[in-house]
Amino acid sequence: MGLCGWPIALPFWDLQKRRYRQTVINRMKENLVIEEREARSFIQNKLNEGVISDEIIKLKASTEKWCLIHYMTPEGQNLVFLTNDMDLLAGLVAFLYSRR
Repeated sequence: MGLCGWPIALPFWDLQKRRYRQTVINRMKENLVIEEREARSFIQNKLNEGVISDEIIKLKASTEKWCLIHYMTPEGQNLVFLTNDMDLLAGLVAFLYSRR
C-alpha cells in the first residue's frame, strides 16, 4: 500500500491495482473532479471515531472507483482522504495516513 502526500497519478494507480493489487491512500486534491458519488454506511465505533462520511466515488481522471473519507481530527482539523482500497474501514484509512 502506498501512503503519499504528493499529486495523485490516478491512471497509474488504476493500473497498479489491476496488475499487482497495490493500493494507495492520499489526501483529496482540489483539482480532482468527482463524477459520481454514493454514500457508504460505517459503524460508529472507537476505530471510526472522527469519521464524518465515507463515500464511493468515480473520478473523471480514473477508470476505477475510489473511497472518499471525511475525517475530523481530535484537534478539530477537517481532513479528506482518498483511497482505492475498498476493503479498509474509514477510520483505519485515517489512522494509516496519520502514521505515514
